[in-house]
Amino acid sequence: MGYDKYLHIGDRVTILYDGESYNSKIVRFVKKIKGVENIVILLPTKNNTSMKTDDDKSKYEVLFYTKGGVYRGGCKIIDRYREDGVVAVLEIAITSDLEKYQRREYFRIDYIDKIQFKVLVVKNEETGQLEEKEDTWHKGTLTNISGGGLRFSASEGYENAKKIQVKFSLKDHEDNGEYDIEADIVGINIRAHSEKKYDYRIQYAKIDKVERESIVRFVFERERWMRKKAIGKI
Repeated sequence: MGYDKYLHIGDRVTILYDGESYNSKIVRFVKKIKGVENIVILLPTKNNTSMKTDDDKSKYEVLFYTKGGVYRGGCKIIDRYREDGVVAVLEIAITSDLEKYQRREYFRIDYIDKIQFKVLVVKNEETGQLEEKEDTWHKGTLTNISGGGLRFSASEGYENAKKIQVKFSLKDHEDNGEYDIEADIVGINIRAHSEKKYDYRIQYAKIDKVERESIVRFVFERERWMRKKAIGKI
C-alpha cells in the first residue's frame, strides 16, 4: 500500500510499546514489491532517551499525526541504522490496516482527576442573546477524556453556559502536561441526590496541534495500561 498518499515526510509519529510512548517523525518511504512501502522514522525517544530495539521481532503500535487526522496501526521494526551515516533511524513495516480517527471518533477513556473551570459565555434566557461572563474559577472532577473533548462534574451549575475555560493536568503523561483550554459546552446534565450534581460535556474549541496530540497519546497509553491491568500483566 502506498502510505505516502496520506502520510507525509515530517509527520509526527508515536511508537507505543510496553506501556511507554516514544516520539519520532517520518524521514522517508522505502518502496518494496507490489507497491508496499516501509517507513523510515527518526529513532524514537522519550525524555531524551532512545527506544531500545533489541527484540526486532516484537510488535508495536504506531500513531501518525497528519493534516488529515490521526492514524493508528501495528508495526514491526525491520532495521535500525544511521541515515547517511549520521542520523539514527528505524525502518518499520506496517503490519495492520491503519485506522483513521476523525475528530468525533476520538477514543475516550474514564479518568478521574481534579479540574478547574470558568464560564466565559452564557445565553440570556429572556433575549436569547449570547453574553460574555467574567466568572471566578470553580473546582470540579474530571471523569472522562478524549482527544476531542472531556467530561467533568461540579457542584456549581450554569445550565445556560455556552463557552467555558478549563484547566487540568494529566499526571501519568511523560511530561505531566498542564492544559488550559477554551471549549464549547455540548451538554449539561443534572444528577439528583449528588454533591457533584452537574455533569458538563465539552468539546475543545481553541487547542493547538501539539496539545491535542499530547492528549491523544495520553489516552492511548492509558488505554493500553488498563488493558494490561485487566488481564493481570501489571
